[in-house]
Amino acid sequence: MDPDNPDVTRRLGPSKSVAQGDLTELKQAGMIDNIKKQRVLPPPKPCEEQSGRTSAAEEGTPAMPDRMPEEVDPRFAAVDAALDRDDPDVGTEVIALVLASDDFEAVAARVERALGAARFEVRQLACVAAGDLARISGRLTPGIFAALRAEGLGGVADTAIRDALTFIPFRRLPRWWRWTSARLSVRDWLEGQWLRAVDAVETARDAARRARSGRSRRSDRR
Repeated sequence: MDPDNPDVTRRLGPSKSVAQGDLTELKQAGMIDNIKKQRVLPPPKPCEEQSGRTSAAEEGTPAMPDRMPEEVDPRFAAVDAALDRDDPDVGTEVIALVLASDDFEAVAARVERALGAARFEVRQLACVAAGDLARISGRLTPGIFAALRAEGLGGVADTAIRDALTFIPFRRLPRWWRWTSARLSVRDWLEGQWLRAVDAVETARDAARRARSGRSRRSDRR
């Protein structure tokens, strides 16, 4: 069988099946190499296609995004809407959000907005939320620090400021807060010393009064 004969090539091309005897004869004639050269193999399929797996987009199901509570949790949208319409009860919702969510950045943004509200009752409850956030997270944002500092000690933010100084590490506090922490520590120590001194004076006074009373009773018996 002549490999250069076009009739043979047409009859025994790569698209035709050959018998075992003809295959041996083709190998001897060198046509197997020519057939291999003429064949064009398709590129290999990706591993996912070979295993029969399809992505979520191919199945028509949208892939779930990373954890984004601002878009997934409806409570964030509800708090935003209440803040936009200046709802007097939004402070309660902000406190509930602080206690329910662990997304610090998203929660802190709502607390900061509530601290800047026009209504006093909203700011009051926002200070409570800020104190709870300091207790839970051990940190606050610069905006919350600034809002609490503007309210100052002795007002609605007094408890929140003390919570922040108690539960936030000293190295994380801004400069004014560190100074306030040191000042309050010294003041509390002085107050403690004063109270102990007052207690000692009152104790000595009571002892002297009892001693005088005892002497007067003994003198009356005589």
